[in-house]
Amino acid sequence: MNEVEEPWGVDPDRFRRVQLKLLGQAAVEEFVRKRRSLANWKKYERASRIDLGMARHKYHYEEEAAFPGWQERVEYASLRIEEVQQQLERRSENVRETREELRRLAAPVLERMRIEDEGSSAHALRGGAL
Repeated sequence: MNEVEEPWGVDPDRFRRVQLKLLGQAAVEEFVRKRRSLANWKKYERASRIDLGMARHKYHYEEEAAFPGWQERVEYASLRIEEVQQQLERRSENVRETREELRRLAAPVLERMRIEDEGSSAHALRGGAL
């Protein structure tokens, strides 16, 4: 999911202003740290996906080439695939956990923004904006 697709990515400046006003500077800094952490975990996850593809390619190459000693290389490639799959699962879990934590941190800010939007909409409906 792209940063823009996240609820706080739609209007990041407003989100930051409301967050600062509602929760303070420490909350803003923590949120920024978590966003950086999410970006890093996504990079690691992508790298693991690439590694997994390379390990699978190596496995199939060794299996098809059948050069002398190919069984040992195929066994090693098989073990490498398992290792990279486990790594990918851990990294994907870290992405999910970090994204969930960001959503939890963003919830009160998004709620305040929603309330403000409803308030301005109600004001406009009453003729205040006309």
